[in-house]
Amino acid sequence: MDLTGNNILKSRHNRDKLSPEELRAVIIDILKEKNINVTGQRISVMEFLYLDDSHPTAEEVYYAMLKTDDKVARATVYNTINIFEEKGLIRVVGFNENVKRYDLYLDEHAHFVCNYCQTIYDVEIPEILRDSKVFDLPDNVEVESQSIIIRGKCSNCMNTES
Repeated sequence: MDLTGNNILKSRHNRDKLSPEELRAVIIDILKEKNINVTGQRISVMEFLYLDDSHPTAEEVYYAMLKTDDKVARATVYNTINIFEEKGLIRVVGFNENVKRYDLYLDEHAHFVCNYCQTIYDVEIPEILRDSKVFDLPDNVEVESQSIIIRGKCSNCMNTES
């Protein structure tokens, strides 16, 4: 397996393919590639974002980091997340205008948001929707990105009604 570059972290399909040692090595390489100082806390934040698919807020990342490092500062986590965003390692996804959530997976995908428990799931986009020509767009516009959010009730919430 080629462990260079950050392509391996961009796709959620790689989550189960790396051992903890391989993941750490890939993260260190990526941080160096992006000219980000390598620190234990930055590695930990990136590991958390890679292993957790909940699209966490910065505050949720901070509380997760506290479980393994009770000396981690909130500012360190927020600053690390900001650096990762500036360097293109993560992106902000908006499901609620008041809360910023972060997504490590930069491959094109949609999201399903449960209206009841607020769980967020990654969803593959059918090939036909990847082509902006299927949308009735105004004349003389250029699509730079698209965001598809599907809302409804997840299976866990449907099962709790029974």
